[in-house]
Amino acid sequence: MKTVYALLLCVLCFGFSVATQANNLQITDVSFDKTTSELTFTISWDNAWFLNENYRDVVWVFAKYKNSNSNNWKPVKFKSSNIQTPSSIVAATDRDEGIYVRGSFDTPGQKNIIPSFLTIEIADEQAEDLVNASFKVFGIEMVYVPFGEYYLGDGGSNSMFFDPSAPSDPVLVNQDQTAFFARVDGINPGGITIPEFYPKGFGFLMMKYEVTQSQMIGFLNCLTRSQQESLLGDFQTDSKVYAMTTSEEPLFRNGIAYAGSEVKPGVPLEFKLDLNNNDVFNEAEDGASIACNFVYGGLALSYLDWAHCRPLSVMEYEKACRGFDDPVRDEYAWGTNSFTPTDNIINAGKDNEAVDNFGLGLANIESELNGPLRVGFSATKATIRGTSGGSFFGIMNLSDNLAELYHLASGSSNLLTERSRGDGNLLPNGQTDEAAFIDEAWFYYKGASFQSATGTVSYAHPWSLMSQDLYQPGDVGSARNGFRGGR
Repeated sequence: MKTVYALLLCVLCFGFSVATQANNLQITDVSFDKTTSELTFTISWDNAWFLNENYRDVVWVFAKYKNSNSNNWKPVKFKSSNIQTPSSIVAATDRDEGIYVRGSFDTPGQKNIIPSFLTIEIADEQAEDLVNASFKVFGIEMVYVPFGEYYLGDGGSNSMFFDPSAPSDPVLVNQDQTAFFARVDGINPGGITIPEFYPKGFGFLMMKYEVTQSQMIGFLNCLTRSQQESLLGDFQTDSKVYAMTTSEEPLFRNGIAYAGSEVKPGVPLEFKLDLNNNDVFNEAEDGASIACNFVYGGLALSYLDWAHCRPLSVMEYEKACRGFDDPVRDEYAWGTNSFTPTDNIINAGKDNEAVDNFGLGLANIESELNGPLRVGFSATKATIRGTSGGSFFGIMNLSDNLAELYHLASGSSNLLTERSRGDGNLLPNGQTDEAAFIDEAWFYYKGASFQSATGTVSYAHPWSLMSQDLYQPGDVGSARNGFRGGR
């Protein structure tokens, strides 16, 4: 298999040596024209890249609105026609939920996307519902993982998937396959059957980075007070509280906080960042781009529903890490079974946060840094896949920083498919209303973290999280848990 893709990988490695950098996505200047029902905003990001339709990045854009007589932020629905953009970007809607935006390329390459306006009309039924409405527009960088057979498992004794006729071998997966052998409890092998259209790793979008603390704040600040309390617990009225840990100071580099003096009955709280604990919120060094930890399973699924995304499967995780390469025993996402631990942090908490050392598989694994780092911290213009920590497709931190939540169907009637996406609405208690996310499912935390090296690409975890346990915030105590999703 490696021989077939050798030439392609040479091209990809060249492109990813630049494209794996953190990409400075900015969405600004949001406005709404009541006379035309058009929403306009400006978008820009660095290091957009395109090789062909199968190898490219994209920004998923969605929006929320709130009427002046309400505390409820609702998903904006878009019309698919008449999207206005300059020549620097290309845009298209998916259903009415959001917009895919990517750089405009005449030839393969990478470039920075200069601030570019985008104007789109919202759905007629929503335009009629507006009362002095406010709007928020959000963007998430994603990478396309294309169709094509790939290997599950690495042939190790602790591999989750394997070939039943040769347990020391990985299994080559095709799109129509429904029967697998796996160690779903991390120890005992057995057969499992998944639905025909379950997401197995054939043509999907994955978030390029773990969800950051600024992205989590964007989500929390769009919830009602009852949803906020249901997901995070009762709020305190101390001078300042760190919301993810209910502590008086930041723990394990999580700086999401609220001012207790602002707690008023029934009024949604405004969450902010104060990683440096100086009581000045949202400063440049307060950790906006650091991966968000202390995320339990239900909180992750609520975010994904709200963002019109879905949980990704453990199979999609392995495909995104390994791509079309032959497996390496006990490998990490960058393709080797070794790593270089991070040393000291420089530019702590800023959008250019990094570490002061360099090496093959530079990773925030078993480090002394006591928390997650900025997403994509190890990638620079000088790095290639092996030194940037990037996966085959240039997706970052799949094997380090934080362990991430992934889905596996526990029965043949599981409803999750490639087209299962959140509708942007949550239940009154903040939980997801998408049955396909949680029915007949196991959930696993995949990947190593700053606390542990256990979590190679194919590793079979010795425990799983069942659907009924997802909204038990007792799991909030784990500083190593984060997440990402896809479409």
